[in-house]
Amino acid sequence: MKRGQEITPVLARQIEESGVKSVRIRSILTCEAPEGVCAVCYGRNLATGRKSYLGDSVGIIAAQSIGEPGTQLTMRTFHIGGTASIFTRQPEYQAPGDGVVKYDPHLEYIDLGKGKFRVLKSGASISLMESPGEKGREIARYKIEVGSELLVADGAKVKNGQTLVRWDPHSRPILNTVPGKVQYSDIIEGETMKVQRAGNRIERIIEPMTGHDLHPQIMIVDPKNPERILDPLMIPSGAIVEVKDGELIERGTRIARTTRELTKTADITGGLPRVAELFEARRPKDSAVIASISGDVGFGQRKRGKLTLLVTDPKTKRTEEHLIPLGTHIIVHDGERVEKGQKLTDGPVILQEMLDVTGMERLQEYLINEVQKVYSLQGVKINDKHIEMIVKQMVGKVQVTDPGVTDLLYDEQVDRKTFLKENERIKALGLSKTAKSKNLLLGITKASLATESFISAASFQETTRILTDAASSGKFDPLKGFKENVIMGHLIPAGDGLPALKKQKLKVLAASEEVPALTE
Repeated sequence: MKRGQEITPVLARQIEESGVKSVRIRSILTCEAPEGVCAVCYGRNLATGRKSYLGDSVGIIAAQSIGEPGTQLTMRTFHIGGTASIFTRQPEYQAPGDGVVKYDPHLEYIDLGKGKFRVLKSGASISLMESPGEKGREIARYKIEVGSELLVADGAKVKNGQTLVRWDPHSRPILNTVPGKVQYSDIIEGETMKVQRAGNRIERIIEPMTGHDLHPQIMIVDPKNPERILDPLMIPSGAIVEVKDGELIERGTRIARTTRELTKTADITGGLPRVAELFEARRPKDSAVIASISGDVGFGQRKRGKLTLLVTDPKTKRTEEHLIPLGTHIIVHDGERVEKGQKLTDGPVILQEMLDVTGMERLQEYLINEVQKVYSLQGVKINDKHIEMIVKQMVGKVQVTDPGVTDLLYDEQVDRKTFLKENERIKALGLSKTAKSKNLLLGITKASLATESFISAASFQETTRILTDAASSGKFDPLKGFKENVIMGHLIPAGDGLPALKKQKLKVLAASEEVPALTE
C-alpha cells in the first residue's frame, strides 16, 4: 500500500484480514489546502460513489447530510424507520484473536485463587499481544474498572473468543487497598445514613449531602493504632455501605457499592438540542468537571461549601485541585488513575475547557463522536466526513497572544491559515520573532459572522455592525464564497462556475460543418 493511495472496499478487506489494527489516513480535519478541502483528503463523493472533483460543493452537501436527518428527528417521523433507543454493554471482554495477555505496570489486583484476580483500582489496562515480550505487536487494549475480575494471568496464552475480564453490570464497588480496621467518619444514622430493609437484608445507604457540613468517609486504620489512617475512602451519596464500624477486613474487601444503570435510554428530543448545543459550542448546564492533569484521585477538605477533589501526578508530585459542588455525582473513586481531560463528575463537557486541557485533536474526536451518538441512537447513519466539515469551520480561527514582528494585532482573531501564512512570511525574511496564538472554538453562528467575507456575514446577522466595521477598516471582499456571489448576482464558484474552470478554453476537435436541414 502506497502513501496517498485510495482505500477501496477490496483494500480495506485486505487490511482487515492482514491483522493490521490501525492505519493513518488523510482527513478533512488535517487537510492543509489553502482554500476549502482537497479531493484526496475528502475522498469519494458519496452521491456518485466516484472520486470528488474540483468545484464540488462539499460544504453544502455536509450541511444537508446533517440537516435532513435533523428535520426527521424534529418531526418525529423517520424516513428510514427508527430503532429502539436503548443500548447495553456486555459485562465482559473477549479476546478478538489468539495472543498473549500483558498487564499494565500500574494495574493493582489481588489473587482470588483458581486463576482469578480482582482489580483494586480503575484507570489501568490489559493488552492482548501477538507474541510475548516487548517487541510483540498489540492486538487490543482494554481499560479495566475497579472490582473487575481478571480470568487470565499476566503472560498467559489465550485463544480467540476466550473471556479475559468480567464485571458486575449492576453495581460499581469501592474496595480497600490495604488491610485494617473500619472506622466510620461522618456516617451518622438518621443524618448522613439511612437504614432500610431489602428482603432479608438490611441496607445502609448514604443520604445526599445537603446543608450540613458532614463528609461521609470510611477510614481504614491500623488496628493497633486507630489514630494512623491507612486508606481514607470517600463514600458518595446513594452508595450502599457493606462493612460495619470497627470490623477487621482484608485487602480488596468490598467496602461499599454504587448502583449503575444497566441500560441507558436517550430521547431524541433531548438529543436534537444536544446537537445544537455542540455545534453552537454553548456552555452546558450542570457541566462535568474534567481532570486538568493525569494522575491519581484523592479527596481534600471542603472549601467554600464545595468538595475538594485532588489529582496528583505520581511522577512529578504536581497536584491540581478541583472544586466539586455538593450533591454532584462523582464518577471516580479515591486512588483511581485518571487521564488528562477525563470526566470526574457526571454531565456534558465544556468544549472550550476541553480544548484548553486536551488540545485540538481530542476535542475534534469528542465533537464527532457526540454528534454521531445522537443520530446513531435513531438508526440514522451519517458519514464522519460531513461532521468533520462543520467541525473544521468551528476550529478554523486562532487568537493572537503574541504578535511578534508580524502585522497581526494582540488579541486579534484571525483565520488559522492566515496566521500560518504570516509566520511563514516572517521566517522567509530571516526574522525569528514569529507570532504566537491559542486555539479558538467558535459555534457555527459565530463562525459564520467571523468569516473573511463581510458580505456573507452581513447577510446573516448584525448587518449594520458588520458593514460599519468593514467600511471603517477598508475591508476588501474577494467574493470567493457561495453567498456573497449570489448576493452580487454572480455565477456561484462551484462546479462550472469555479474560477479555475472558467479560465479553461474549449479546444476545437473537428472542422466546423453546417448541420444539414432536417427533412421529413
